[in-house]
Amino acid sequence: MYRMTFQEFLIHGFLGHYRNENLADNPTAFATVTAVAMILCMLTYLIGSLNFSIIISKRYHNDDIRNYGSGNAGTTNMLRTYGKGAAGLTLLGDMLKTAASDICAVYGLRDVVLVATHPA
Repeated sequence: MYRMTFQEFLIHGFLGHYRNENLADNPTAFATVTAVAMILCMLTYLIGSLNFSIIISKRYHNDDIRNYGSGNAGTTNMLRTYGKGAAGLTLLGDMLKTAASDICAVYGLRDVVLVATHPA
């Protein structure tokens, strides 16, 4: 089995060593590309399901933010209920969540599309 070095991973991504394969002729390559695409889609979905306002309100205030204000678990309700610090942490967490999902999509699914649409 081929093992990529870290430098190769940074240059070629998750599926860089399959770029010279014709997926129609190689069922293993096709299964790997499909599995990576499905795992990355599930991973980005799970990352997006994290709700930092609920996590921060439970962790630092031992209460659920949805019991206060508008009942919405969002940055504005955190600002009104717990102040600027909690709202800032919520906003930062939501921004990092978005960045993490984007990075997974860019570095993972980019390779899936390249391998699937540009066979040898």
